[in-house]
Amino acid sequence: MDAIYRLIGGLEILIIMTAIARYVFLERGPQTRTMQLLFWGSFLVFDTAGAFSSYSETATALLPFLYLMAFLFMGRPSRRIRGMLFVIPVSGMMLSLLFIPFLTVYLFTGSMNQVLELDGTFWILMDILFWIFWLLFAVKGRRWKNRYFPSWQQRRLTPWEAILLWGIGFFLLVLFLLLSMIDEFSLSLSLARGLAVCAAVVLGIVFYAVAAITVQGNIKTYFEREAAINEYYLNAQLKHFKAYQETQKETRRIRHDMKNHAACLYALLEKEHYEEAKLYIKEISQLVNQTEERFHTGDPMIDAIFNEKDGTASAHGIRLSADGIPEFQQMEPVDICTIFANALDNAIEAQKDFKDREKWIHVTFVRQHAMKYVRIANPAKEVHKTGTSFLTEKNSKEHGFGLENIRRAVEKYDGQMNASYQNGIFVLELLFTTK
Repeated sequence: MDAIYRLIGGLEILIIMTAIARYVFLERGPQTRTMQLLFWGSFLVFDTAGAFSSYSETATALLPFLYLMAFLFMGRPSRRIRGMLFVIPVSGMMLSLLFIPFLTVYLFTGSMNQVLELDGTFWILMDILFWIFWLLFAVKGRRWKNRYFPSWQQRRLTPWEAILLWGIGFFLLVLFLLLSMIDEFSLSLSLARGLAVCAAVVLGIVFYAVAAITVQGNIKTYFEREAAINEYYLNAQLKHFKAYQETQKETRRIRHDMKNHAACLYALLEKEHYEEAKLYIKEISQLVNQTEERFHTGDPMIDAIFNEKDGTASAHGIRLSADGIPEFQQMEPVDICTIFANALDNAIEAQKDFKDREKWIHVTFVRQHAMKYVRIANPAKEVHKTGTSFLTEKNSKEHGFGLENIRRAVEKYDGQMNASYQNGIFVLELLFTTK
């Protein structure tokens, strides 16, 4: 039975530490599902072996900390050794958090040694409370995580946040060590209990400050992203309407001049200057074509995005084309903008510097019964997959976030996103089901 307690205890400690590393210090940990299964599966194997070995206490105590270092190492593309040092503040926060119930019991017993030697009933109660809390967090916190966690993947701690959290974690580690040895200081019982109360208050204030820093920082990032998307949406609409006004103005001007154009053509044909007449007609056709936008899909928002991106693509020699009819009337304009503006921006960025290759972007819209399918394909090079993102070698630290934004918007409507890269072609596929 003791071995099982140690096995569960080691798992609980690692869960708490990885949660602190992920949600407080914004460390990503293993990126792919395969790496996550390997990480947790190997831990359970070694934790089980350690719990039933002759060195069970040492093994189950050290293993979570070693795996935390592996968690920090696997989640960083660079500066991995520095990242592993975060095991110090993370351990301080974890140990202090777990120490709060011990302080409560200490106020009644007056002996820390007695607290640390409590029987199995206390530990069973602690385990039950832990798993209840963890299940509530996993279920009730899902909506909060779905809303704010995607923005965490794009956020990094600012230097002052990292220094502050590092200092807090180190302070909590020192405080834990001092409190665990409080019996060794030969203090009077009343003074020791007073210090324990003060320590509990300090812990409460510190953990509240950590929660405030974490939550406020990520909420700020979330709303900054939303504001940027809304700004882009409004700018796209403004450009669309301005282009429409210019088109109408140019159309009225050509219509006004059409009588003169007809007279000139009549004169050229009357004098049998047929070649000059052909050139004149060609010039008039070019003027008329300049007043037309290329994309008329039936969706004003998609038209605005595609016509704007077509100008950017053309400036880089990229041919943008689309087939099918988009049907996204039930989708909010901001989400349409998030999906297609990011997808086209990524496609343009992936090939704008090509010198000796054909440059193109092709978008396909397909509707079959209750299924809506979108396929966006473009040539690309130097693409590699990191977690759920595809990054180019150029500016790899800044790229890949567009796909996360797209995934978030797609999943908002219970859709699915798949990105693939093969034979120099990057393909983004979106699938929606109409309810």
